[in-house]
Amino acid sequence: MPPAKLDGQAPPAAPKPHYYPERAVTLLAPFARGSLEDRAARALAASAEKGMGFPLVVVNREGDPGSAWAELKRARPDGYTLGILTTPEFPVFLLEQRESPPMRLSDLSIIGGHLQGQRAILVRASSPYRTIGELIAAAAAQPESISLGFGPASLSHRLAAAGFQHGSKARLRLTPFSDGSGVLMWTVNGDVEAALGRLKELGPAVRSGQGRLLAILDEARSPDYPTVPTLREAGMELVSYSGLAYAAPAGTAREIVDYLSWAFYGGATDPNFRREMAEVGPSFRYLDSRALSQYLVSESERVKPLLPLK
Repeated sequence: MPPAKLDGQAPPAAPKPHYYPERAVTLLAPFARGSLEDRAARALAASAEKGMGFPLVVVNREGDPGSAWAELKRARPDGYTLGILTTPEFPVFLLEQRESPPMRLSDLSIIGGHLQGQRAILVRASSPYRTIGELIAAAAAQPESISLGFGPASLSHRLAAAGFQHGSKARLRLTPFSDGSGVLMWTVNGDVEAALGRLKELGPAVRSGQGRLLAILDEARSPDYPTVPTLREAGMELVSYSGLAYAAPAGTAREIVDYLSWAFYGGATDPNFRREMAEVGPSFRYLDSRALSQYLVSESERVKPLLPLK
């Protein structure tokens, strides 16, 4: 029976090669054990390996993610060493790298992966700004007067904040925090005018009546907050996702890549994996090899003008 359809595009069904796998498969992870990304990768590996019949062993490579991606590029293309590309970090790495020769997307075979939302912008309950348009107008009228906090100070949050500033054409005072609770506390206390963060992190302030959501940085409204518009509805083409893309070295047999794409997609339909991802946020989309490759290219184009602002 084929896996149940997810929010994104399903890959074509692919048969298991008779010669693969015959032993455990290593999955290089360029992030710390126990991180949000690590939880998602381990949950998917545990689900996907059920159908593969051999373990998918997540091996963390903390520190510079470029080192893990270079290791993946050098690995034998036999399907036994795979890697995880984080977005938007990997597209930024391709744009900013100083490798010689430079690494390219064509050095890897994309298997598939998942994107996760939703980010939102929140103000304190007593804020004079009741719509995202009012916040943007105030920032445009008085440059640097409106502070936009974001945390944790990750690249994806920084790029989302920079993207908001770039798209609104208003000069905000971007204020990074080391964690999400810090920016939320400063916002509800009035020390920061607005906060940008994951909807899951901002939700408690909304439910307690201390905060008010102005906009969702996604393609669709949140089912939990159906009255809150998206930035697109406000006339700004800004959608912010984080994601994990699974890849093999270039030269890996096409039948292995196709099989892995089908196996990973099957893992993504597992109820245990979906429950784990629900802890992160309600917006989840799985993309097959082709769709995810196209997304990585488009993401590079999207973040290129934001790099001087981040």
